[in-house]
Amino acid sequence: MRVAMILAGIAAMTPGHALADEWRPLSTQSDGTQVGILPKSLRQDGDVISAMLRLTPNAKPAWVSLVSVNCLRGTVFSAPLPTSSGAKVAIQPSASAYRPIRDGSVGAAMAAAVCSSTLPPDISIGAVGGGPTTSLPVGRPR
Repeated sequence: MRVAMILAGIAAMTPGHALADEWRPLSTQSDGTQVGILPKSLRQDGDVISAMLRLTPNAKPAWVSLVSVNCLRGTVFSAPLPTSSGAKVAIQPSASAYRPIRDGSVGAAMAAAVCSSTLPPDISIGAVGGGPTTSLPVGRPR
C-alpha cells in the first residue's frame, strides 16, 4: 500500500496560525466534544485523505490532530499536533499504523464527510457456474 508522507505543518501553517473562523464544524461527540475541520488543510493522495481536526471538549483545552482516512480500506490514522512549535512536523505513518474506523468516532465523521459514498457506474458480476462475466450499470434490472 502506498502511504504518503503527510506534512502536518501544511504550507508552513501550525494549528495556532489557523484563525478561529477558518474551522468548520464536523461533528459533536457523545461527551459533548466539538470537532471542527480546517478545509484548507485537506489533502488527497490516492485513496488517502488527510486533514487537521480540532477537538474542543467541554471545560478543557482544545487540541489539534492530523487525521488521515483511507477511504478504500475503511481505515484511519491520527496523530496529535504540537501546539506551539513553528517548525514543520513530518508524519509518515506506516500501513500498520492505520486501524479500522469505528462507528461514532471522529474518523467515521471525517470519512462520512470526505469519502465518496457512491457506487461506481458499473459493477462487474461474475456468473455462477463459470459463465461469462457481465457488466451491468447500477440501478438497471437484471
